[in-house]
Amino acid sequence: LSCLEMTKLMKQKKSLDIHRNAFVNLAMPFFAFTQPLPAEEMVVEGRSFTIWDRTIIKEKKTTPITIKKLLSRIIKKMDLDKEVYQVSSISYGPYLIYANFMHEDDDDLLKKSIWIVLKEAMKNDEEFSGRNDDNAEKENNPKIDVSLENRTFLDFSVVVENIESGEELEIPPVRILR
Repeated sequence: LSCLEMTKLMKQKKSLDIHRNAFVNLAMPFFAFTQPLPAEEMVVEGRSFTIWDRTIIKEKKTTPITIKKLLSRIIKKMDLDKEVYQVSSISYGPYLIYANFMHEDDDDLLKKSIWIVLKEAMKNDEEFSGRNDDNAEKENNPKIDVSLENRTFLDFSVVVENIESGEELEIPPVRILR
């Protein structure tokens, strides 16, 4: 059955209703046949996105992108009005890299490269968790690799806020390419 589905993909059929999936549980007499659903769409200012979309921002090879530049590029790439919308938060996994309620006037942070800020956050978390863990927990949780030099891209979760209404919108992940 999987080979038939691959054949359909190879023919580049775009319609989802031609694809099928089957599940058989031999321990219980259970047979299930399913059909894939289209990805759920999010609408931001008239533009629709799915969970598979990315907002791609390319970094110049000569200078790494700063937080301040990243904030303006996100608003520009999403075609949002900078007078109405602002970036509320930027996170990378469990790390909150930027939050407008904490860092809006922090010029030192806004001038730093996103790569340096992320590296510092990961290093600080590693040092903080190392002080409170006992030996058993250290064995279960290997150290986080702080080396970001070999990465060619990073995916960030970004939340944008409407300044007038206070409504927060989650936009597709922002991918920064080196």
